[in-house]
Amino acid sequence: MATVIQALLCAIYTVLAYQDALMQFSHFHVPTIAGLITGAIMGDVTTGLIIGGTCELIFIGIYPVGGARPPEPTVGTIIGTSVAIETGMGIELALPIAVPIAVLGAQVFTLVLTASVVFIHAADRYHEEGKFRSAYWMHLIAGPLMISGGMALLVFIGVWLGAEPVSAFNTWVATNAPWLWGALGVGASCMVPVGLAALLRIYWNMRYIPFFLIGFTLAAVMGVGIVPIALIGGAVGLIFYVYVKLTPATQTDGGSKVKVEKKITSSDLWGAFWRHHILQNSWCFERMQALGYYYAIMPVVEKFFTKEEAVERGKMHLEFYNTHPSASALVLGINLALTEQKQPIDVVRSMKNGLIGPMAGIGDSLMGFAARAIIVSIGASMALAGNFMGPILILAVSLLMFNGVKWLLMTRGYKMGLGIIDEMRRGGVEKVTTAIGILGSMAIGTILATWVSITTPLKYVVGEIELVSLQAVLDGMLPKLLPLITLVLAITALRKGLTITKTMILFFLVGALLAAVGILG
Repeated sequence: MATVIQALLCAIYTVLAYQDALMQFSHFHVPTIAGLITGAIMGDVTTGLIIGGTCELIFIGIYPVGGARPPEPTVGTIIGTSVAIETGMGIELALPIAVPIAVLGAQVFTLVLTASVVFIHAADRYHEEGKFRSAYWMHLIAGPLMISGGMALLVFIGVWLGAEPVSAFNTWVATNAPWLWGALGVGASCMVPVGLAALLRIYWNMRYIPFFLIGFTLAAVMGVGIVPIALIGGAVGLIFYVYVKLTPATQTDGGSKVKVEKKITSSDLWGAFWRHHILQNSWCFERMQALGYYYAIMPVVEKFFTKEEAVERGKMHLEFYNTHPSASALVLGINLALTEQKQPIDVVRSMKNGLIGPMAGIGDSLMGFAARAIIVSIGASMALAGNFMGPILILAVSLLMFNGVKWLLMTRGYKMGLGIIDEMRRGGVEKVTTAIGILGSMAIGTILATWVSITTPLKYVVGEIELVSLQAVLDGMLPKLLPLITLVLAITALRKGLTITKTMILFFLVGALLAAVGILG
């Protein structure tokens, strides 16, 4: 059994590791580094380095996208390494422990992400009262207190008691309540359409619904990715912008170029840049990164608007938001320019909603999978050879990559935003808003089809022969039909006056109950 001090040190590292994962600041949380630091705490750095490198290669294909929760390699590596070193059995014991613990860690992570919804609702209340600083604190404390703290508690128990009790609990659940983790996961999945429904209410009219359905159908039926659909949406929006003529009521200044006055200072840019680093600190299933985006942009909103106006704009920034954490910096940069020039709320909302899907696809593909896999695989290979430069390489390269990309995207986004503003003044707000709305509605349809997974295991069986699978029947009608139905029901509930909080709780409970009785899965 490890000492309390060792278990506490591993828990402290877990908090720091998960804060790093939430911030996308570096790769301080990956298995190679987790194994090295755990090895140092347990008194065998070399074994920890090799175990970490091995776990890295096992979990290298795992990357969370949207609301999906894959196994948690950081937790599995820490507990597996500590027990392996403590027993002296090394890599032979570490891997059989690390994998099931990582699976259990995913369930715990789902629970804390579900529970962390309390922070954004508290922020909603503070914001309504104009207490922006209190709303900011809800975001700041959510990560270390709920998300990172919850995972640290699992690590403390696992390291202090050894992996046996933790694995035994996971086995007990699998044996006596095999429905539990799946039911909670389905309940959490049912909350995502509620957040999308709150966002889609803006686009739920005959101008945009066809484009939403096009994006949904392309992704669900044809398997087209977010980036190609974003290109299609952008092309359709551009066609609308170029070929649709404005009425006199919507024409603006007749095409004269308007000089855009820059009012945002370098300290404003740097402040937004650093605040954006903790975009995911209060991530929750209902609105995902919404409170983090609110925290990044609101101090600038406060600078340019009265308190009453800032409250109205802040409500928009507390709506559903989710994209790749690094690619999100481009959205923030454009938003800074739009805020600086006091553009209408609908314009800012359309810009955000139109970009989150495409930037998620680009960010996840390039940084989440490709760049990350290259960096950590090289570092892990060096670690397996006992070379301590492997973890250093991972840290150094990822530190430069994440922060450099964020700064570049934010500053370029700000400059692009100024150009967008000028174009809006010359071409008309309505045309720009509608064009971006077309892209945004298609992106939301794609997000629903790509990120939300709600299925049914119901089958009609005679003897041992399966005659009909209800999910197969539904897929034959329209793939991803259940997520679409859930979204429509959520929109209906919200339009009937049910608050988003009550709708979220209702959908979570109903989803978990239907999963527990075997209707959803």
